[in-house]
This record gives sequence, C-alpha cells and structure tokens, in this order.
Amino acid sequence: MSSVTIPAGADIQAAIDSHPAGTVFQLSAGVYRGQHFLAQPNDQFIGAPGGGTILSGALVLSRWTAEGQLWKIDGLPPPFPGHGEPGNNPLATSREDLFLDNTLYHRVGSIAEITAKHWYFDQATRTAYLADDPHGHVVEYSATPNLTFDNGATGAVVSHLTIEKYATDAQSAPIHGVRGWHIIDVTSRLNHGAGLNIGAGTVVQGGHYIDNGQIGIAGWRADNSQVLRAEIARNNYAGYNMDWEAGGMKLAGSSDVIVSGNNVHDNHGTGLWSDIGDRSFIYTGNVVTNNAGNGIMYEISYGPASIRDNVASCNKGAQIYISNSQGVDVAGNRVVVGAESAGIAGGISMIYIDRGSGFRGAYELNHNSVHNNLIIHLGNGQDGIWLYDKEQPISGAVNQWDSNSYRLTDGSLPRWHFGQMDYTWQEMRKDTEFERHGTVTVLDKSQLEHLCPTGEVSPTGSIGIDATLALFAAILSTRSPWFAVDSA
Repeated sequence: MSSVTIPAGADIQAAIDSHPAGTVFQLSAGVYRGQHFLAQPNDQFIGAPGGGTILSGALVLSRWTAEGQLWKIDGLPPPFPGHGEPGNNPLATSREDLFLDNTLYHRVGSIAEITAKHWYFDQATRTAYLADDPHGHVVEYSATPNLTFDNGATGAVVSHLTIEKYATDAQSAPIHGVRGWHIIDVTSRLNHGAGLNIGAGTVVQGGHYIDNGQIGIAGWRADNSQVLRAEIARNNYAGYNMDWEAGGMKLAGSSDVIVSGNNVHDNHGTGLWSDIGDRSFIYTGNVVTNNAGNGIMYEISYGPASIRDNVASCNKGAQIYISNSQGVDVAGNRVVVGAESAGIAGGISMIYIDRGSGFRGAYELNHNSVHNNLIIHLGNGQDGIWLYDKEQPISGAVNQWDSNSYRLTDGSLPRWHFGQMDYTWQEMRKDTEFERHGTVTVLDKSQLEHLCPTGEVSPTGSIGIDATLALFAAILSTRSPWFAVDSA
C-alpha cells in the first residue's frame, strides 16, 4: 500500500486520479478550500497527527465596500436550491452561511433587519450585506455543496480531518451516503445540512458532529452500520422543523445498526432517532441529555430492538419514546425527567396513533418491554402508554411494563398513563397489570435539582458523561432523606 502526502491547498482529486486504488493519502496540516473528490476503493485520507487538517467549503470574502452604515460585497456565486421544512426560521432552507472569525452570523430576510452579527443576501444581485466592519477579520461564505458522496467505492477510511462550512442541503452532508467506509475521529461542523450522512456498512468511531445547520448525523438504508463514541451536539442552528428531521442523529430504512457510547447533547431536536421501517437497532451506553426534543426515539419501526444501559436526562420531550413500533426492549436505562416536563413529555413513553403499514407490516405498538430502569422525576412528567385513533390492547401480554424503580419528589401525583387513564402509583397497581415488581421512593427535591441544570453547562456535554454517571451513583447509594412509598 503506497502512501502519498498532499500539501495543504493542493487538489485532492488530482492526487486520487494519479494513484492506484488503496493509496494512503496523508493530508498535511492547513486548509483545503472548495474541495470535492470521489474516492477509489480502499483509499485512505488521513489528517495530520495532532489535528489541524481542515477541509473547508467556504470562500474567503475580502472585497468589501461601504454602503451607508453597511458593508457589502457583490459577485457571489448563485444560491443553491434548498429543501426541507423550516421550523422557527423561515430561511432555514437557504444553504449559504456567513462566518466572521469562525462565528456564524444569522441570516435575515431584508436589509432593514441587519444588526450586529446578522447578514443579508440579495439573491437577485448576489450581494451580501453586513453591519459589522469586516476589515481586519476573516469573513467566509459557504459555497461548496459537498466534499464527497457514494460512487460505489467501498472500504475507504477518513481519519483525523476537520470538515466545515459546506453549503449542504438538508439531509445531505459533506460526506454523503458512503458505504463500507470507516470514519475515525472526524470533526464535522458548521455545515448547513447534516454533518455526516452514512450508508450501509459504515463505521463511525469517535469524532465530533457538532454545530451543523440541520442534524449531526443522518442516514438512509444504513444497514450494518455502527456509530460509536462520537459527540453529537448543538445541531440545527438553521432552525429546521425538529419534528420533520433535525437535531442529533436520525437513521431511516435501516437494519442491524449499533449506536453505542455516544455523547448526544444540546441539539435543537431529538437526540437519537430511528424512523420509517428501521429494524434490529441497538442503542447502548449513550448519554443523551438536554436536547430540545425527545432523547431516544424509535418511531414506526420494527424489532427486535434494544434501548439498554443509556443515560437519558433533561431532554425537553420524552427521555425514551416508542412510537408505533414493536419488539423494543427498554431496560437498564437511567432517566431524569426535568421539572418543566409534563404529560407525554416525560420519562419513558409509548404512543399509538394509526400510522398505516410499512414493508414489514402494520406499524403497531406491541411486544415492547420496559423493565429494570431507574426513572427520576423532578416535576410533573409522566410515564406510560398513550393510545389514539383506535382501541388497542395494552395488557401485559401485549406490552410489558414492570420492575422499574422510580424516584419522585411527590408520591401522590398521577404520574402513570395507560390507555386513556392517568393513575397514581396505588391506582395503577390496583387497576392494571403493570409494575407488579416496581418500586417508588420519594425524596427531597434538593437532592435532585442539580441533575437538570438550566442552559448548556459545558461545551463538551451538558454536565459531561463522567459527571452524569457519578450523580446517578450518588443517588443510588444515598439513603437519607429518602423514604419509601408503600408499593402495595
């Protein structure tokens, strides 16, 4: 296997074209701008030891002129078409972004709206406007649609690269749809759509998929893939509709996938999301915290699936959410429901709404099991099974819910919902088949408030993986001032 060094700024595709498949390309420290390449089978693209190899999809803008109180630059490339569903930002699908000294500026819809750290792009004249004086600063404009995509070349390796500021569309990424690749310790950030889009047989190990416009990691038909020990954080800066597809990671139409050991936090959307006919997923050992949507979501998909030994805490939706899916085992998870959560935005929730059928049959809610989880409620959130649109059995023979351990600040509230009814602990034990072996402990609120701090506490995690696990260990080992509710 030959090894070739590509100097910073040199043409990567030209190097690929002049060497055989399976070459190791060593990318030097420095910036490679506007690059796009197609790999050959088993090629390797390795960044400089210690970091510093940056592949940027942005142009540097330097020909600014004053116009009244503003600064402008014209002659920019034509805008790219965009798609997707905007959420809180009507300009979410506009793919061009602008950065001043690596700070993302917010795009507005008219010149009149420009203020500090905002910009406007007149698409008819291809002119950008700023209020801030750009002189003495590095101003960059995302202008490249992607870095590479699936061309049938399998077995490639991408390692120790920083990939940033590509004008990717929603659901698309700088590295898009590749199959059988190993993506190791890559940082993908500040791209307008996804940070990474994986295909079948892809292994993601380590790295940071952070601060992207729509989602950290996406994938379609990503069968036999693995996502391991990555940070997935602060995605959806563009403001896409998070109920459509935005946030941490969403894989669809995929089977036999392992998602393990990831730190998923502070995304504007769901943390980890399976959707549309997924099957045989394993979510294990992930810390999923402080996301604006659900923590871990398994939607209109099939079993067998396992959501086991994760920490899901302080997410604004349900911590673990099963929607119209079957054969999901939810066990050994440590869950914290924040004080602001209420109703279905709670701990562990299942929901049935008539969603029709997929290629493996009807999207029913059955043969799921929720057991041996620790669930801590800081407020009025609930756990249970919600049924809509039509009657469906919820008995223990259809969906099992047992042997969970609850920590509450008030033991008298109706925190459980099954079918159409809310229940207190005693009512649920009397009137349903659920939680025959579960336990409830009421404890002092002051012991738990620190589990869901407000805002983002740390750039590497809401409270960090080690700190989160230490807090759970302390809760489990402490006795006073708790007292147990009669579980009879």
